[in-house]
Formats: sequence, C-alpha cells, structure tokens
Amino acid sequence: MTRRQTQIPGTERKSVPEVEEAALGYIEARDERMTHTKREKQKKLELLAVMRAHRVTKYKFDDAEGEELMVSLEDKEPDVSVRKTGDAEAPVGEGMPTGDESTGPHQGLIAQAMRDQETGVEVTNEGDVVVPDKAAPKKPRKGKKGGKS
Repeated sequence: MTRRQTQIPGTERKSVPEVEEAALGYIEARDERMTHTKREKQKKLELLAVMRAHRVTKYKFDDAEGEELMVSLEDKEPDVSVRKTGDAEAPVGEGMPTGDESTGPHQGLIAQAMRDQETGVEVTNEGDVVVPDKAAPKKPRKGKKGGKS
C-alpha cells in the first residue's frame, strides 16, 4: 500500500494554461497515432494472410505516389517494407517551377556538396552516401633494418 505525500500549503505547482493545452494536444496526437499503429498492424496481418492464401512468397507493388511496397514470406519472419522510389509523376502544373524559381539548384545544396567533396564523402549514382573508412589509418611501412649479420 502506498502512502500519499502530504501537501504543504504554498508549494503547489504553478498552473500554466498554454503548457497544459499543448500537453492535451500532444496526448490527442499520441492517441491518434496509436490508433493508426493498431490499424496498420491489422492491415499488415491481413496482407500476409492473403499472400499465404494465394501461395505468394514475394510481392512488389508500386503505387501512384512513388512508393514501393516489398513483401517477403521466404524468411522465418515475414518482412514488409515501404520505400520512396521517386518514380511518381506529378500532376500537370504541380511541382514545376514557375517564373523566377527556376534559377537552378538551391545554394545550400551546392555548398553542402562542396563540403562533402572536401571531406572525402562520395555519393553513388543511386544517391547513397559512401564515407571512406578512416577508423584504421594505414601505418607507414618500415624498411629493412640495417644491422650486423
């Protein structure tokens, strides 16, 4: 049985309505996310069940928004992954620069690329960042010691 701490007059916490309102907003967002998480898990189980019913062990699905869904039942643990492929086509007139916006790449991107080149960071054609392994620097090779034989 736990005992409640005695409340001393004058030591109560100050009430800050803005903080309490923000906290309630966070709680609502968290509850909504948890509801979506439960729904997502249910839909994942339904997807796996349908695949098993049709005896499909691997499936790839590309949607209109440029996302790729990969499902594999070959391993012990089923794997479902979604990744952005960037192959989605923008609706006409959307995503295209107009007027003065078409001056080229953002200056911050150019500066970042130049810094990356100076530090030795490389980017593959697929956009993956490759950082050279500098954890084990090469030791200088020692020549033969001259000595008496």
